[in-house]
Parts: sequence; structure tokens; C-alpha cells
Amino acid sequence: RKFAEDPSGHFSFDVVCISMDRNMMEFDKFLKQEDLKGWWALSRHASLSFGERACSFFEAGETLPTAVVLTADSSGYVEVLNEQATQDILVDTKGTHFPWKRKRIPQLMGETLSRCNINFQPEVVLGSCEALALYFGGGWCPACRTFKPKIMQAYSELDHQYHERFALVYISRDPDQSSFDAYTSDMGCFLLPHSNHTANEALCAHFKVEAIPTVILLRRDPYTGDFVLVPNGKNARAIFSQNPTEVARGFPWGEQLVLQLARNEEKLTLNLGLVLLCEEVDEASKVFRALHASVEKAAKDFAEQHARMLSEHKAVERPAREDVSPKDPPHPWPKIKFFVAPLPGSVQTQSLRRAARLPASGSVDVVIVDFRPQRQAACYSMRGIAPLMNWDPPDATNLRGDGWKRLRHFIELYCNEPQPLLDTSMFSHPSVRSIYI
Repeated sequence: RKFAEDPSGHFSFDVVCISMDRNMMEFDKFLKQEDLKGWWALSRHASLSFGERACSFFEAGETLPTAVVLTADSSGYVEVLNEQATQDILVDTKGTHFPWKRKRIPQLMGETLSRCNINFQPEVVLGSCEALALYFGGGWCPACRTFKPKIMQAYSELDHQYHERFALVYISRDPDQSSFDAYTSDMGCFLLPHSNHTANEALCAHFKVEAIPTVILLRRDPYTGDFVLVPNGKNARAIFSQNPTEVARGFPWGEQLVLQLARNEEKLTLNLGLVLLCEEVDEASKVFRALHASVEKAAKDFAEQHARMLSEHKAVERPAREDVSPKDPPHPWPKIKFFVAPLPGSVQTQSLRRAARLPASGSVDVVIVDFRPQRQAACYSMRGIAPLMNWDPPDATNLRGDGWKRLRHFIELYCNEPQPLLDTSMFSHPSVRSIYI
């Protein structure tokens, strides 16, 4: 209401209410409340509705209410400012911190972390981290006293193997400084100072910590550079209760850059993906390992380029007035998932070959498949584009070693569309999706 009634018109702010009610009757009753007049609303009960997908995407069913803040610039690029904005909005009754942009983990930690009585800046500690664990505990808690040797043994092994690529930060729930000092006297990990109550409460609220011991496990997203939860990372206590060698083996607990299609078919169905078709290559062979390494190198290079473009896009100066065009922002490339398909005779690979009009088997091929929602399904074949690019047809030899650069070039051609060269290898018709699915 505050922003809607702002006479300057400075704020452009809408609320969309996504119902979590059990049925449409409750949903209709909910919307008749006086406070909700003028709000947009979506029911999650409509078939394949945006509301249903949004609830799933933002994990909104876990805690209610859940507030997610989105923004879009004049070029149409949509950014999630804060996927956990509920607490930020509740405590900011005057809207001082509008639009409640999510703070990054180093910002939540405040100005100082300590280790062995030496102070460090959180930005420096986490700058080279690929994975981060936050341990919430207290010396008064019997379960924490039992768990402490396990997590410290695991940390010792991780620190020995990965050094600055991994960090463990202890956040105390002790009632006073003396209890904190007694519990942490033999801990070699980073410590959030007990006196920093603001950061302590901010981290607990951000991760919804309700009990101790709790371990939050995060990894760095290669696309954004931010820390994100790993699978089951909201309480990773079980991970750090394992044998230290087993814990270290799981580092950095992120999703693999290159997936095997047969085991991850659902991850391609509604996404954009590059698939290396190599059904006749033995998975145990050096040739397959070399091909896999090329795809992985291309995936890493793509993730780094995507992160750079995203950073540049965010850094572009935005005009204060709507009638002024922004400086041409470099539009970030779409995210691409990378797959290898080595299993002969699988339904998925046969379907892709048929959709891309490739030889039924025997050849090593590369396709880019676009199954993103609200787009016409399309399949792009490297073999189809090779003559126009003066490339040799893809095979098990020229895709190894520096072959990742050709994969990278193929991706670049797609991402910079409209690209006339792609027309010769693009098969965009309804049967592409139906053939695969």
C-alpha cells in the first residue's frame, strides 16, 4: 500500500499471490480479504499453471508465507533479487531497504571471521572457496559435544586435501562468551565472533535454523558465483558424520557438469542441452574418457563465460527514467546442460538421431536440443553445420583434445542466434519434441 500510494510514482511494485490452499473454494475465500484487494493472484490448482511451477521452483511449500522478489530490466532480463525475502520484509516495516535484494553469504557474515586468534575478512576467506559448510552448534548441547569430533575430523581431511577451496565456519548458539571460548578452544576452523549477534541471527534466519547441531552445506554456482545449497544441504549433518575419507571424496558436492543421458533423461526434457552421441564407444575405453574430458572442458568454459556475461549485464548502468534507453547490455547466454550418451540401442539416443536426421548408429555426433517451455522444440546438428564452417564431420578423433573448442564454437553459434548458419542444421517442428518424448 505504501508503494502504491507513493505520489512521486518512483516505485513500480506489484504483488502476485500464489495460493497454497487445498482447493479452489479456500482460494476464493482467501482472495476476498480486504487486505488483498488489488493483488494479482494465481492458483496452484490450475493444470500446469505458472503457480504450480513457481511453488516447485522456489520450494515454497516448505515454509509459509514465502516471499520471492523478482525484477526485470528494459531488455526483458528477469533476475531473482531474493528468493527468501519474507523475514527481510517483515522487519522492514517502513520499506527502507526496498527492494530487499538478497545479501550474499559474505555480506551476511559481517566484517570479521577469526581462526586461531587471527581475524579475516569473509570476502577474502570465501573468495577462492568452491564449497562452504556452516556449523550451527553450542557447548551446552550434548548432541553438539558428540558431533564436534566428527565434523572436525572431516574438516581436517578436507583442509588437508583442498586447502582454501573449502571452508568451515562455526556459528555459535552459546549464551555467553565464556561458553563460546570453552567450546571453540580446540577448533581450527573459522569462527563467527560471538559478539556479532546481528550476523548470527541473520544467518540463522536466512537458513531457517531451528535446532542444533545443524550443518548447512553450500557450493559455488559456476554460473552466478554465489553459494547455493547442495542437494540435501539444509541439514548436512549426516554427510559430516561419515568417515573423513568418504566426506572428502564427495567434494565439492555439486551437480556434475556432464551427465549421462540415460540416467538423467528428465533433466533434458524441459531444458536446453548439448548431447554427445557416442553409442559405439566403450565407456571403459581411453577414447570415451577423452571425449568426456572434451565435453567437460567445454562445459567449464561455458559456465565461466556465462558468469562473466551475467556480471557484465548486471554492471550496465540503468537509466533513471523509463523513456531513456539503457546502454546495450550484453544479454547473458541461456544455461545449457551437457550430456554424454554412450549406451548403444537406447531409446533416447535413437530418438535424438531420428529427430536430427543423423545416421542411425556407428557415428560420433553432437546435437543441441532445445526443449525449453514456451519455445518451439528444435534440434541442431553439428554434422549438418560442418560443411558451412569448413569443419570435418564430427568423429571420435577430432572431438578429443582441442576438440572442446569446436564444441564451444558450436554452442556460441547457437547462443548468438539469429544465426543463418544454423538454419541448415535446425529441425524445428512439432515432431522433434514428440519423437524424443
